[in-house]
Amino acid sequence: MNTTRSLALTSVLVASLFSGCGTNSPKPYSADQPISTTSLLSGESLFATPIKASEIPNEDPMALPPEIHTWFEQVGLNPNLRSPGIALVNNVNGVVGLGMTYDPSATLNVTETFRSRSANCLSYSMLIYALAKELGLDALVQLVDTPPNWDFIDNRQLKYNRHVNVRVSNRTGDKIQKRTHARANNSLTGEVVNFSPLTSRLNPTAPRARRTVVADINMPEGGVEFLPTTHLSIDYVIAQYFNNVAAEYLFKRDERTALAYINRALQHEPNYSDAWVNIGVIYRRSQLFDHAEAAYQQALAIDADSFVALSGLRSTYQQSGQIEKAEQLAPNISRVLERNPYHHYQLARQSLQEPEQAYKHITKALALRDYEYRFYHLKSLIELKLGDTESAYQSLLIASRHAGINSNRFQGKADALNQLTAN
Repeated sequence: MNTTRSLALTSVLVASLFSGCGTNSPKPYSADQPISTTSLLSGESLFATPIKASEIPNEDPMALPPEIHTWFEQVGLNPNLRSPGIALVNNVNGVVGLGMTYDPSATLNVTETFRSRSANCLSYSMLIYALAKELGLDALVQLVDTPPNWDFIDNRQLKYNRHVNVRVSNRTGDKIQKRTHARANNSLTGEVVNFSPLTSRLNPTAPRARRTVVADINMPEGGVEFLPTTHLSIDYVIAQYFNNVAAEYLFKRDERTALAYINRALQHEPNYSDAWVNIGVIYRRSQLFDHAEAAYQQALAIDADSFVALSGLRSTYQQSGQIEKAEQLAPNISRVLERNPYHHYQLARQSLQEPEQAYKHITKALALRDYEYRFYHLKSLIELKLGDTESAYQSLLIASRHAGINSNRFQGKADALNQLTAN
């Protein structure tokens, strides 16, 4: 996958780039007047009537379609197979099964995904999870700690994308160990299957069949073998789904429907910081800056290190003329960036013409994440600029060890450098 391409949607956060996007007249800034979460969720300050739950369909996004057992019989799926987990993912991916295809815009529930045969990473993971549970297999949806990824929607909106996949037990009765913020090494614990767009099928009769299988659609470049993962509860997954639906309505400038879906998301996971960030976007668009501040503060009360919440709050203060408050947030934002290895990676890339400075930045990045192959690759380029070919060679070897499906690429670079210096 090209690194500039959008990852499938997981938790979509919308950021308005310019002020004056709303149609309402600016309201006086009144931060001294407390605004309740109930008021924020009702939309009473935005709309003529408060939001009602009945305004959007009362759907169960995890519900399988009635025809699912007929499909199980057609493809021969049952829990008594030697490796039902592998058989399941093969049949979802295979042409003789569903022939699932990747569509980053496909924010669909399980039934819609099954019938349309297309999905983004969240919808795909939801489908695999629901099918696995129906077959009596254990399954976990995982948030994958991929590099930060932003996309333009138009000249006024950005979206922040995250990535999920799903781990399925390969046999009935096996339980998957739940790991939160765990350093993953899927090559040791299970097969990794990338369903985008050409993959080989796993052999369910192989003598070394794994106990779990990790199914991933539109896998990030380099694979996911060494990336940390966080187990997500199914309520959290459902909240992400409704938040994504809300984001789609935000892109269409339908704030009322978006807020209704955010309400639904927070019913499943009240402590969902990303949903509160999107509420902040809704109120900031309409220049209700005191409401936007309250929403961003709620997001930060849940996740004090949320960069998007801090950035949104700073923009709220700037647009409302609260410049001093905006400047007071600078240390908080700097603190979050200082702990972000990709921030230091970007600084290293930007300062390549000053290799000594670039080396300091890439060293900081590696101190925070010592298994990111991109960092070692950049380190090798910097070391070449510094004239240290031996260190550059060693960095390429380390990059190769961590690069997953791109391992041969960096091994080839290391071999070419070694041959060049030998001559």
